[in-house]
Amino acid sequence: MIIAADVGGTKTLLQLLERTDGGARALFERRYADAAFGGFDELLTRFLADARAQAIGPGDIETAVLGVAGPVDGDRVRLTNRPWEIDGTALAARFGIGRVRLVNDFVAAASGIAQLAPSDLAALQPGEPVARVIGMARMARLDRIELSQVVDPSSAMGRWVARRGDSLYMCYLECDDVPALVARLAARGARFTPRGADPARERDGLWIHPGALHGLLLGVSRPTLAWQWSGRPELVAPA
Repeated sequence: MIIAADVGGTKTLLQLLERTDGGARALFERRYADAAFGGFDELLTRFLADARAQAIGPGDIETAVLGVAGPVDGDRVRLTNRPWEIDGTALAARFGIGRVRLVNDFVAAASGIAQLAPSDLAALQPGEPVARVIGMARMARLDRIELSQVVDPSSAMGRWVARRGDSLYMCYLECDDVPALVARLAARGARFTPRGADPARERDGLWIHPGALHGLLLGVSRPTLAWQWSGRPELVAPA
């Protein structure tokens, strides 16, 4: 048996799986509000009890993999947005688990990309990939890395850093058909924020909420619009 968990600052998702020839099959899953528990050990005890109540005996648990919202130090982690500490070695001993592995939730989300099937993917911008050099100095292009610093802890970025720590905050891309993207997101019930007041009339861009992208905040704008905030507003093409 395998336990897989996504341990966040507000909620935790758990699955109990068994190995199959093709990989693994989920037998039981639950979602819990972290505020109802004093620590992860208590939450895991409840999960295993709930599984047994459904006549799904965990049996021998060979591995538990926990994606956690906090910096992992060896087999220990302290959650960024909740005063929980998880010790992988102690957890394995208490619950008789063969091995407990702690993984930062960003690393876990990135690792899952390799498991996506073609049907799980959607093209935001069709076309052929072009090899480009990423750098701060090439100001004639928009492909670069920006470093940001929080100056207001109450801002969206300030709240993000308080929860996640110093990390990748946002990625950005251009889309030549923003209305079509808005329609697809709305049809799927994905959470997003348009640049303007009316999503149905949005033409310039939007932000896709991390909850819709496994923890990644994604900004989208029509071509060249990002020059407004990137130092060359004269390069913005008319809408």
